[in-house]
Amino acid sequence: MLIRRWPRCSVRHWLLIIIMTFTFTSLLWTFPPKTTSCSSANGWILDDNNSARRYTQPREHTWAEAISVVGKPRLQKGFLTIGIPTVCRENGTYLLSTLQSLIDHSSETERRKTTVVVSVNDHNATYISELKHALADEFSTYILNGFIHVITPPDSYYPPLNSLRSTFGDSEYRVRWRSKQNLDYAFLMNYAKDLSEYYLQLEDDVTAAEGYVQKIGSYIQERKHPWTMLDFSVMGYIGKLYKSIDIPKLANLLRSFYNEQPCDFLLLHFLNLMLQKKRFVRIPTLFNHVGYHSSLSNTTRDMVDVYFEGRVKKHKGDNPPAKLYSTIDTFEDNYISMAYNKSNTGRFFWGRNPNAGDTITVIFDGPQNISGVAIETGHFADPERDRAHGAILEYGRRYTALVKPPSCIPLAVIGVFVGGRLDYRNGTISDVQCLQIRLTEKHKQWLIVKEIAVFLKTL
Repeated sequence: MLIRRWPRCSVRHWLLIIIMTFTFTSLLWTFPPKTTSCSSANGWILDDNNSARRYTQPREHTWAEAISVVGKPRLQKGFLTIGIPTVCRENGTYLLSTLQSLIDHSSETERRKTTVVVSVNDHNATYISELKHALADEFSTYILNGFIHVITPPDSYYPPLNSLRSTFGDSEYRVRWRSKQNLDYAFLMNYAKDLSEYYLQLEDDVTAAEGYVQKIGSYIQERKHPWTMLDFSVMGYIGKLYKSIDIPKLANLLRSFYNEQPCDFLLLHFLNLMLQKKRFVRIPTLFNHVGYHSSLSNTTRDMVDVYFEGRVKKHKGDNPPAKLYSTIDTFEDNYISMAYNKSNTGRFFWGRNPNAGDTITVIFDGPQNISGVAIETGHFADPERDRAHGAILEYGRRYTALVKPPSCIPLAVIGVFVGGRLDYRNGTISDVQCLQIRLTEKHKQWLIVKEIAVFLKTL
């Protein structure tokens, strides 16, 4: 039997073989075999069915310089910056009326510490030129004094927005629209982060309540707990207030996850990250949505903020001077006097946990000859909610202040609430000193009284 033997090698040859083997093995570890990368660093990732698709992250260092359209920022840091993103809408712009509302409902003193930044996120040169001239014609005074200035992002800011990742079952067009919206908001926020102490996000189709700047300041001062965001509207991304020091974090979140989720969802994540566990909503709200045609093509939005302060009361009674009291716990600052006071447009009473036997009392400064009473209760969006049921209205010619709160001594029942409403028009009642709403049933949780209107006999 023949046995094959290894050829004889000298020690020198064996050393050479060992060195070559070690070198080759090292090279294998240093330069591994080329494989398909699953990293998103090169702009490609694999989805669940292993088919490649394009997914572009925002480019590095793209917080580019904003391009000025008209006006310029003030040199001195202010109290409030209002950011308004806008694009060209097929059915016309709401921007001019929005700016006019912000002017009409603020004082000159308030405007000196406030700046409005409009970001035109549309590179239609014709539209930008027309908008520039319209703003200069309508608001030249406010542009010159720094209250309004307009910017636009450079083209280089935006990554390619085609073939984006599809999420939430949205169409490709809608994904592209909401992804760009996140990038629009992020650019505007980053630009405005150092202009004022606070930053307020609005849309370009809103109206403002009277004295909104002062009321925002008051609401900030009233907060006793730490906060990241305050709500001055219950709608979408309207009326959201932040401390400017937090704005870079929010801008980076919107920019980093622009494709994954809509801005409303990213906002909730931001609040969780910042450890704000509840929303702080000012009721009544200060900004209302008025636009019908959305910036998303072929889309309409017939929505309003049901808690908006600017709502006009329905009946507009004579309402002679009176003091109002309630045994129902008041929610925040929505006192019963708000439902009676004619000057408090949009204000209302919001009571918590009303029980059978609870009362709402109107004590006039002097006896009145009453020809009618109208009372409206219930939620603005759904009248079936938060309305008075099992309630009666009584009147009296005397009251007692020996109890707290003071109470009407009822003489007779005027009427019974039906469907949350009472409307008495059945003749004059003379020498009325007080009116009293009495609940005869327990209510589930809330009671909203939108208006108490008292009509007097005309001489």
